[in-house]
Amino acid sequence: MTFLLVNTNFMIIRILDKCNVEQVDKEFTILKQILGIDVYKEIINIILTDNGGEFYDPVHMEYDLDTGEKISSVYYCHPNSPEEKAELEKNHEYIRYVLPKRTSFQNLTKEQVQKLEDNINNIPREILGDKTPYELTKKLYPNLIKKLNAKYIKPDNVTLNPKDILGDDNEK
Repeated sequence: MTFLLVNTNFMIIRILDKCNVEQVDKEFTILKQILGIDVYKEIINIILTDNGGEFYDPVHMEYDLDTGEKISSVYYCHPNSPEEKAELEKNHEYIRYVLPKRTSFQNLTKEQVQKLEDNINNIPREILGDKTPYELTKKLYPNLIKKLNAKYIKPDNVTLNPKDILGDDNEK
């Protein structure tokens, strides 16, 4: 599951045990715990997603379940309309450089996912004035960077080479 902060193109990647409502709900609960409700409400105020059945419980995404306060809004893209979330689709292309289609995500570690996320977030984007998602997010939302333990990677060290991200002995 991927999240994208639209104004900075910063992506958060989470591996689900299963692709279902319960796992998505669990990840949103964890994200709220990590960020805290105030940071979540500030940064994740709009959620744009596809129509997958795993996203059909917007209550967990939109509400603080402790207080009942609405803290974000979920919107669903039209079927077969990737242009409605073009920036996220571009980040998915970067993921596919490391994890091609039909690659199992089953054996990925949190460290590998974090390394992939950090490298993708340190790629400069023309749409961002040749800044990186990491740079802009650190400037706008330093608490997010700290709470997610996101890392800066020097431009010459950014890689989407599967061996660099996954290690030499990774079996895909």
